[in-house]
Amino acid sequence: MSGYFDPRSRASSDDDRRAQRTDRTQGRWLLASVTVTHVPGTAYQTRIDTGDLALIADEPVDAGGDSLGPSPYELLLAGLGHCTVLTILLYARRKGWPLDSVSVRASHERVVVAEEIDSELIRKKAERIIQEIALQGDLDGDQRARLIEIAGKCPVHRTMTGDLEILEVEVVAAPATATDGTPVPG
Repeated sequence: MSGYFDPRSRASSDDDRRAQRTDRTQGRWLLASVTVTHVPGTAYQTRIDTGDLALIADEPVDAGGDSLGPSPYELLLAGLGHCTVLTILLYARRKGWPLDSVSVRASHERVVVAEEIDSELIRKKAERIIQEIALQGDLDGDQRARLIEIAGKCPVHRTMTGDLEILEVEVVAAPATATDGTPVPG
């Protein structure tokens, strides 16, 4: 996966820092911000800029992409898994527990759930994420159980299952420029 990262985009822009300050003064805290842009000349590749680094996302070949980066759901699972691992590590360290290593294998599936309501069988689709957590270390059963419980308390998990609001707002795109800085006719 080292091919996905571009160390040349490690600096946050002044606009990013200004937006963070503005949000804080309005009673909001900007926890994370990314910019995702389609890579011209590709079917579905996007460049994801975090301010500190950049990576490429894509779709699998069977979905029309080039399979050169993680898919949207793989990125979602990676964010959840990363947060879960860190939450478990931090908790175990704070408790002084002998956790040597932790890894999470996450999978996303759609399932059909059937339930009977007023003697009528109702089928509906549901989304499910399964996290298989491997704990290594000389932990007792109670410690292992507590760490699995703590996994469900990671901030990303709480965001995904909590009161999440997603707003789509159109902004005016800056005109494309040539390498010499002149506007490209469009």
